[in-house]
Amino acid sequence: MIQIKTLVAAASMLLVAAPVLAEEFGPARYGPEDERGALNLLSPEKTLEAIKTVREGKTYSLAIVTGPETPGPAPRYYKSMVMMPSQPGGVTFGSNKLGFMDEFVTAWPGLGTHFDGFAHITRGDLLYNDKPLSEVFQNEGVKAFGVENIPPIVTRGVVLNVAGLRGVEMIDVVPGESGHLITVADLEGALDAAGTDLRPGDAVMIHTGWLPLIESDPEKFKSASPGLTAKAGTWLAEQGVAIVCTDQWATDALPPEDPEVLYPVHQIFLVDYGVHHIQNCASQELVDDGVTEFMFTLGVTRWKGLTQMGVHPIGIR
Repeated sequence: MIQIKTLVAAASMLLVAAPVLAEEFGPARYGPEDERGALNLLSPEKTLEAIKTVREGKTYSLAIVTGPETPGPAPRYYKSMVMMPSQPGGVTFGSNKLGFMDEFVTAWPGLGTHFDGFAHITRGDLLYNDKPLSEVFQNEGVKAFGVENIPPIVTRGVVLNVAGLRGVEMIDVVPGESGHLITVADLEGALDAAGTDLRPGDAVMIHTGWLPLIESDPEKFKSASPGLTAKAGTWLAEQGVAIVCTDQWATDALPPEDPEVLYPVHQIFLVDYGVHHIQNCASQELVDDGVTEFMFTLGVTRWKGLTQMGVHPIGIR
C-alpha cells in the first residue's frame, strides 16, 4: 500500500500536516494501555445483533485469490515453493506408502486482501495511543500492536455502494479531475440509498468498483485509486465503526486531495481513532445481490509481531 520511497520523501510533510486529532481521540478514549481501539466496541451483544441480519444463510467470500501475479505497490511480492521433503525418486513411508507435500512461502502480508494493524502507520514517531515508535519497532517483529492480538471478529456489516450512488460500475480516476475523491456526502448518500444506518462497532464495506482492474489493467489498479478524503475518513471514524473495508488497495484516494498530505486516512484510522481497515475486499457479489447489511466475520492469523496480515473476511446474509 505505501511505497518505501514515498514514505522517506514524505516524512517531513506528515509532521507539518498532522491534524489535531490524537489529543482528542488518543489515550483517553479506551485507556493508556489499549491496543484494540474501536474493536473494544465489539461484544456478545454486537455478535447477536450481527446474527439477526442473517435471513438466508448465504455466504460471501470477501477476499481475492492472491498469488505471484497479484499487483501491489513495490516492493511487495508473492513467491511460493512446494516440495516433497525426504522423498527423492518417489520415496514413500510405511506399508501404506505415505507421501506428503509441504511448502515455503516468501510474501508480503500486505499483498492481496489484507488487514492493517496499528503498528503499520505512524504520525511522526508516534503510533496509536501515543505510543512512541521506539517502544514498538524492532526488526524481529513489533513489540506492540502485533496482529496476533486481534480478537475474533463477528459484527454487523454495512455496504455503502458509492459507485451505485453515482450511477456507474466503477469510480474512475481521471487525471486532473477530482471525481475519484469519496466525500462525506457520498457516504451519507450511499447510507441513505441503502436505507440503513451506521452503529458503533460496525464493519463498513465501501464499494467503488475498482477491484476488477486487478485482472483487466493491473498497472492502472496499483498506480491510482478512488478513495476516501480525510474528512470522509474522520466522519466514518466518528460514527464509531470498528473496521472499514475497501475494494481497492489504498483506502485513501490516489492521487491525494492535497498533494502534500500523503495517506491521511491511514493516519486518521490507525493512529488517531483506532479504526482498523481491510483492503482489496471483494464486495461485488454483495452489491449484485442488493445486500445492504449482513453478518461480517473475520479471524486474523496470529503470526506474532506483524503489522499486517492477509485475511479472508466472510459475509453472511
